[in-house]
Amino acid sequence: MVRRDRRAAASRCECCNAGAEETIRHAMFECRAHDGIRTTFVERAEEVYPEFGHLSQDARFRLLMAEDTPKEIDMLFYRYLIQIIASRELGPPGPAQGVGSRA
Repeated sequence: MVRRDRRAAASRCECCNAGAEETIRHAMFECRAHDGIRTTFVERAEEVYPEFGHLSQDARFRLLMAEDTPKEIDMLFYRYLIQIIASRELGPPGPAQGVGSRA
């Protein structure tokens, strides 16, 4: 039983402390710690690929994870992922920082 608790704790997002399961979808679309870089990514993606702004979160996820992601947003997406990884490596914000001030 202790093992199960450790696995559950290890699978929780440590960036936002919201208790959410740490998944790619959470990091890309939900994690509060990545709000700033997500906003920048979405704005840039909409500029170069206007259809992106009209897609649901599910449709965006499928588009970005597809093997034929449109060239217009492909490099933006890779940069976004790199920024998420870098933000994640910083760990959760300290008490003086607050969520969203690490971008």
